[in-house]
Amino acid sequence: MTKDQAILEHINNTDTLPVAFYTPSEHETNTLTYLHCVNVPIHWHEYIEILYLLEESMTAVVQSETFKLTYGDMLIVNSGELHSTQLVTESSDSQYTLLQIPSTLLDQLLPGFDSIRFDSYITAESIAATPGLKEYLSTMEALYNDQYDGWQLDFSAALYGFLSSLYKYHSHHLIDTKISESNTRDMVRMIEIVEWVRNNSTENITLEDAANQVNITKEYFCRLFKKYTGQTFLDYLTTVRTMNLYEDLRNSDASLERLLEKHGITNYKTFMRTFKKLYGITPRQVRKQL
Repeated sequence: MTKDQAILEHINNTDTLPVAFYTPSEHETNTLTYLHCVNVPIHWHEYIEILYLLEESMTAVVQSETFKLTYGDMLIVNSGELHSTQLVTESSDSQYTLLQIPSTLLDQLLPGFDSIRFDSYITAESIAATPGLKEYLSTMEALYNDQYDGWQLDFSAALYGFLSSLYKYHSHHLIDTKISESNTRDMVRMIEIVEWVRNNSTENITLEDAANQVNITKEYFCRLFKKYTGQTFLDYLTTVRTMNLYEDLRNSDASLERLLEKHGITNYKTFMRTFKKLYGITPRQVRKQL
């Protein structure tokens, strides 16, 4: 099992831009997609993801480190990093700005970029003190919303200014690119479990089954899984099953009872709590919005 077999997300470039960009205004008309994007279990992708939080708070786990973000903070997930995110909100209209940059673009702009990492967490105070950072981001948002003739050129100029500011003030070179043998083994184990759950989430999976899958004790497995994902294995399993059910809920006419059975969900109370936390609304409200 390699990292290539973990959950991999692909970038969808925006119009003729070299990056994908999502603004708060889009959340108002596409709330379900927005919430689905922010609340995801552990995964990885081959692009850099930058999330600027405009309301509420969020918990993120990046390469086993947990970050608590609040209004005005920025999360940066470098290419290839295992991470999970969880928006903390009681409403369905919280907002953020999201920028996804292909690693190939940065490789072209900055030779040797594969040895560079952006800081994972930048506070609102640090953003305000960083020359041009917030201004470039605001400019990109305004340009994306206006989209006058030739706006893509101005957007690219602001993007490069934004990246330049990040590189100068919020990046570091990797001194030792080698990861310890123990950490590598543990990460591979977690990747294997992530993939195994994705492929078998409808089966009768237990904690013991998961630990046996990677040949470690149940107690050690629990500690390891919590370290790399920021949640318990059972919470993760419920999340994956709930998200799979959500897709069926939107794309089929099957009853909720039938979908619960299909996806191996037996605890209705836990399911409803997880669903509301992920999407901000109930399954019945999802159906009404279709």
